Amino acid sequence: MGPGGGAAMSIEQDSRQQYAIIFTQPHWEQFKVIAESYLRQAAYLRKKHLRGVARDCRLLARNSQKRLLIGVAVELILKAVYLQKGYCINVLADGSGPLPWPYTAQQVQARGFALNSDKTQELNECIQQLGENVLQLGGDRQAILEGLRIAKVYRNKEAHIVTSAHNYLPTEYRKVESALTLLYLHAFNQKLELHFSIATGEKPRFRVT
Repeated sequence: MGPGGGAAMSIEQDSRQQYAIIFTQPHWEQFKVIAESYLRQAAYLRKKHLRGVARDCRLLARNSQKRLLIGVAVELILKAVYLQKGYCINVLADGSGPLPWPYTAQQVQARGFALNSDKTQELNECIQQLGENVLQLGGDRQAILEGLRIAKVYRNKEAHIVTSAHNYLPTEYRKVESALTLLYLHAFNQKLELHFSIATGEKPRFRVT
């Protein structure tokens, strides 16, 4: 370990410790509230809101932020769904035996296993298991999973790289909107009205009833 390596690790561990939580069912509402704040921002964010960004970069910055907000919101919404249904979102602690996810706290305890407070399930796993073991999506399954997977790409890419150009594909945003609208009906029995304003003249919309 190089000079200062131990101190750097200690700082990182101290910071990570603030996020070390075993999430339980009551946490689902908090996840949903924050996710919805991100979706609202993604819907309404405009270039004029980015006055601190150079004018010739505002469109790039706006669209990048919209996609990142969408991706993060989708992950939080899915974790809210799992928590609401009584499933754990923390992974098993090292040394715990195999237990297929999704699992409940009772199932973990019954086997004498423990949960890792520092790590939760990956977004891809949340999407994969949603229509198989958590919700009965019926004929909406394909539309929901397709939109969620687009959002996953947004989160993975926008959080790690910046591209100077990105083709505007309206169908992608419409698929994400449709997926979330259907998910809200199946998971929360709520009506979600959602439209991400991207092209000139598009009217943003976010409302949950």
